[in-house]
Amino acid sequence: MLRPLALVGLLTCTAGALAGPAKRPITHEDLWSFKRLATPALSPDGRQAVVVVTEPAYDPAAQRADLWLVATDGRSAPRQITFSKEAEATPVFSPDGRYIAFSAQRGTDAAAQIYVLDLAGGEAQRATAISTGARNPRFSPDGRQLLFTSAVYPGARDDADNQRIATERAARKYNARVYTGFPVRNWDRWLEERQQHLFVQALDGSPARDLLAGTALVGAPGFGGRMSDSGEDIEAAWAPDGRSVVFAATTNRHRAAFDW
Repeated sequence: MLRPLALVGLLTCTAGALAGPAKRPITHEDLWSFKRLATPALSPDGRQAVVVVTEPAYDPAAQRADLWLVATDGRSAPRQITFSKEAEATPVFSPDGRYIAFSAQRGTDAAAQIYVLDLAGGEAQRATAISTGARNPRFSPDGRQLLFTSAVYPGARDDADNQRIATERAARKYNARVYTGFPVRNWDRWLEERQQHLFVQALDGSPARDLLAGTALVGAPGFGGRMSDSGEDIEAAWAPDGRSVVFAATTNRHRAAFDW
């Protein structure tokens, strides 16, 4: 038979265990360390979604951003499908739901490229090799091509032009910015001279094609994409027949200070 003092001690311990850990004020570390989810991309059949899960860290080199598969009916646990130290971004499913394309800067990549992951197994394979980098992939309706965006130098007709201009910029003995229009900054970043262009890359390994190079649209002084706190985007999408694309752009951004 338990003595009274022992019984009181047992009840106290039980109550403490049920109450859980002691409350405390929330800290900056608590908020910063929350895992962050990007906008999910649905599979064609709607049964799965792929989402970038970022694990923040005070040291940028220690931060991770991996892809997870999530069942939309909630009947199975989310499953991590990438484990590289480099961050993945902007994933999208292929029309048949077998592949996922995403943007990442891996290994010896000088800039982010588009990779394609076969959900049946194996490592992700790089699909692009463009010096100015590639992001925001979109599979064509037949699954044979990828549409993506890249920031290129004004007037460049192909990737060789971009590499030449980049080499010339690196060889300059000065570093200055000259603006003849507005805006000049996006939040905490100076706007650079490079423009967002649309590219199509066939999955058979043929070179990527710049759909906007040499057009009157990109030659206009006010050409640009939609600005947000994460950067600039022209939000492109394939037409259902795969023969054209639709995108958002502005032609008078240089007059933003006057057209209110």
